[in-house]
Amino acid sequence: MKTAFIIKGTLKAKPLFKELESNFSAYAIFETKRAAHAIELAKDAVEKNYTHIIAVGGDGTLSEVVNGMLLSGKKNLPVLGCLSYGTANDFCKTARLNGTVRQLKNLIEKNSVKKIDAGKVSFTDKNGNSAERYFINIGDIGIGGCIVENINNSSKILGANGTFFLETVKTLFTYKKTRMKCRCEEFEWEGKTLSMVMANAKYFGSGLCIAPDAKLDDGKFSIVVLGDVTIIDYLKNLNKLKRGEKFIHPEIFYKETNEIKITPLEGKVPIDLDGEFIGYAPAIFKVVPAKINFLME
Repeated sequence: MKTAFIIKGTLKAKPLFKELESNFSAYAIFETKRAAHAIELAKDAVEKNYTHIIAVGGDGTLSEVVNGMLLSGKKNLPVLGCLSYGTANDFCKTARLNGTVRQLKNLIEKNSVKKIDAGKVSFTDKNGNSAERYFINIGDIGIGGCIVENINNSSKILGANGTFFLETVKTLFTYKKTRMKCRCEEFEWEGKTLSMVMANAKYFGSGLCIAPDAKLDDGKFSIVVLGDVTIIDYLKNLNKLKRGEKFIHPEIFYKETNEIKITPLEGKVPIDLDGEFIGYAPAIFKVVPAKINFLME
């Protein structure tokens, strides 16, 4: 057994290094030095036959590691795990991970691994080129892309929850809802849209349970469409989101599918993927079923 820890380079990780040294024997540490570097590091770790790859950071680091692993092209991939040290650690909430080395070591020793799904999206990148990317948590077309871009440019002095709340409310006041349509085998929809969410897991936005029905291993996305929803609607239902309750609203509905095409009917509509602004719709989202062997109970 040989474990690669891919660590977001901006973390103050010296205490973590000592803890890893006292708990693991055959392991290596790779720190990211730039955006998307974790993709390269994960791909390299697969090619060097590491048995386990552990993403250390937030949802963005985990997402990059997933991309590196799946882009390697290998059929038999290493086991993936996560130590949550990011601004938001929403995927770990669904996977019920507490971010401790003790829990991670216990999962590895018990070989507690589940096959889970990933997602793949085809879209237009920031430079106007066609692109594809994998994700593991949630994709969001609409206001989410603007929110995460604002968060990434903020000081985060209020912490994860405070920063997400502040930037969400600020963006709600300025974001202009656009007309979009979505089409899949199960349903079609068209209308003015605040956000369209394709969820592999349940949480986004630092602990908001946007997709309470989402399952990591059912081969489907949980689709949440927020149509012509106002800032008052959002604030009135914020506690429901935190508790994992569904919105009851004529402009909000919940569906399931394994593939969906989303087309804006006006303007440029941003995409948030695992907490990162990646580009613009139109986009096609597809489930990649049972592709990842993930450390969890």
